[in-house]
Amino acid sequence: MPWPLFIISISITVALIALFVVVSLGPAVLVRHAQDTELRHYTRGRLVLTYDDGPGKRFTPKLLDLLAQHEARATFYLVGFRADDAPQLVERTIAAGHEIGNHGYWHRNAWRVLPWRSMRDVRDGFRALSKRSTRPMTYRPPFGNLTTWSWLTARSHHAPVYWWTCDGRDQSSSIPDPSVVVHEVTKAGGGVVLMHSHDSGEHREQYVLELTKQLLHAAGVNGWKVCTISALTGGGAHWKGEAAA
Repeated sequence: MPWPLFIISISITVALIALFVVVSLGPAVLVRHAQDTELRHYTRGRLVLTYDDGPGKRFTPKLLDLLAQHEARATFYLVGFRADDAPQLVERTIAAGHEIGNHGYWHRNAWRVLPWRSMRDVRDGFRALSKRSTRPMTYRPPFGNLTTWSWLTARSHHAPVYWWTCDGRDQSSSIPDPSVVVHEVTKAGGGVVLMHSHDSGEHREQYVLELTKQLLHAAGVNGWKVCTISALTGGGAHWKGEAAA
């Protein structure tokens, strides 16, 4: 191939790759940025406890017991294959008044797999959970990573996509003292807190239980309303800021 044609070919290839990346990630980045701003505004005076990656056969029952003691409702973003493996726990979670949401079937990172694999992961997650509940569900992307394709798949199921305003950091390599996270939420006047409910080891599980207790205590002291993500956003069908006013 003549040198000028080779340069043109490479340039076109690079341009097409860049266009694909922009189309795949651009809208998703804008969606997250807009929601982050809204959540931080509307969660003032409210605490939303969210737990990803469950259900864990050993840990989730302990967490449900703790929430029941405090008469608190939370949102559990479940992974499809674990829900299929522990259907009784999913049913118990729903029966206790908690909200369940889709966190993918195999917990695929949409930024690291081909578009159709991430789309299938979203779709299969809804399929697995819809066997346990007919209520409208929301979607939280695994690792917080969304693409245009996974977003469109979630929206095809009429599911809003939600992230968080504070990372509980129970999956960090170095777990902080729970008071550090509580201070962050208190300083913000409330928030949507990310934690996890799968079986991840005694140390991490005890941290989540302690953090949950301290957050609920802070909610009581500060007069925050404890609610699910859909209660915060007006039912989950779409964003309604007036519902949180």
